[in-house]
Amino acid sequence: MFKSEQQKKTRKVINQPKGSKSGRRCGEPCPPCKEPCLNQCEHRKCTKKCGDPCNVKPCSEPCMKLLPCNPKLNENNVDDLSLVEHRCIGICGEECLKICKICNPEKFSEIQQIFFGTEDNENARFVQLKDCGHIFEVTGLDEWIESSLPKPNKKNDSIEIVQIKCPQCKTSIRRSKRYISILNERAIDIELIKQKTRGFTNDEKKKEQSRFRGEVKQIFNAFKETDFGKTESVSKLEKMLIEANSNVLTKDWFSTSRNILRIVETLSKYENRARDVGFGEDNTIFSASN
Repeated sequence: MFKSEQQKKTRKVINQPKGSKSGRRCGEPCPPCKEPCLNQCEHRKCTKKCGDPCNVKPCSEPCMKLLPCNPKLNENNVDDLSLVEHRCIGICGEECLKICKICNPEKFSEIQQIFFGTEDNENARFVQLKDCGHIFEVTGLDEWIESSLPKPNKKNDSIEIVQIKCPQCKTSIRRSKRYISILNERAIDIELIKQKTRGFTNDEKKKEQSRFRGEVKQIFNAFKETDFGKTESVSKLEKMLIEANSNVLTKDWFSTSRNILRIVETLSKYENRARDVGFGEDNTIFSASN
């Protein structure tokens, strides 16, 4: 197996307790893989991490590998010029196509049918999409993919998520060595959108949760001293706010929960004011002159 054909390493959670399930809960950040990038061949090598956009372009050199159907040379046919080498019709760094233009002329003519307009070029090279199996001339497919990407807009900071798709069947491209850099960029954009939705990093969330818990305890301790606060439902509300699952702790959640705290705090103030004015045992208010 060639370096460019190696499989990505399986990511594992560091210091994971025995018996616990791997992975993260839905809604938690998905950090990009920090293993070295495997996008490399003899012509160029990406020096970034696996989960980062690559700092090299896809290789444009033709694949020089011999196919399994290539006639084996021996001492009897070594000078036979009719034994043409059966080479891959693909591009360097990609998996070899299982179509030989010498052994399978009919199949080769099928993929040469005009789609982008570059299929019948003498030096045309082809790439196969793993997700759907369709085969395309590589320069035409590169231009198609490039045209489908969102154009940068300096006036607008919004993030547009566009899936790259097969130009023939519209199947989303999710597995591709050639376009792994684009796929990584889309993954990073999705995480940015998740981050905007959540509004906090993990460290920020922990600090905000700790601060909020302090506010809850302070307000509810005062509230429990009032007649309103001496109920079981109040204790349940306090527990629910303090023990909220980390997955729901967004900026909107904290904003809504603090509105609840303001209501509780207001009730406490009204109770205290009522006591200051003075209630009799029969719930009549004493006038200041009494």
